[in-house]
Amino acid sequence: MESDGSIRIVEERILTIDGIISNSGLLTKTGTLILTAINTWTGGLSIDEDEIQFDDLSNLGTSTTTLNGGILIYTAFNEDSASGEAVLGENASVFSIQDSSSKFEISTDLAGAAGLTIQGDSTTELTGNNSGWSGDITVVSSTLELSEHDSLSIRKLTLNDSTLIVVPSGDLALDNFALTGTSSTIDVEDPSGSVTISDDLTGPTNLNTTGSGK
Repeated sequence: MESDGSIRIVEERILTIDGIISNSGLLTKTGTLILTAINTWTGGLSIDEDEIQFDDLSNLGTSTTTLNGGILIYTAFNEDSASGEAVLGENASVFSIQDSSSKFEISTDLAGAAGLTIQGDSTTELTGNNSGWSGDITVVSSTLELSEHDSLSIRKLTLNDSTLIVVPSGDLALDNFALTGTSSTIDVEDPSGSVTISDDLTGPTNLNTTGSGK
């Protein structure tokens, strides 16, 4: 793929590409696409609608991945780590982990202004410097783990029947925090760690606190 290209998939159809995608064009797709090969193209990937399924980061090429209203689904049964650059476009997007035994680390520095929903009965860990990302994040029936306070550089965090794990010491200030669903948990693992919520929490959702911190 030497120049920019797009893949448009007929509604309710799924396209699986087992072959290697190479060269330097930008790939833009709509529809459900499954990538399984070790792809070497360097032009970047833009997910504008629907979803892409992958089980290894090499499936996504070697350049910037842009989520612009699409769904990115990790289907492997192990732990993996995303590095490089990821951009969140103008439209809110979803990152989902399919298997409950999997854990996915996003060490990528996220950028953009759109919101991101993390879902799936599994753990997503943010470790990058996300100061260039100003979008909201919603965690739905899933677990979000923070290894650095700077990983949560966002406008608003919403837990919907989910768990927030805070690993580092020091205080994490949640200035715009909301609860939905039935029950969520904040787990502060470091004895010298703490979480400060400055919002007035309302509604019927239970908030549980666990861990060695406070």
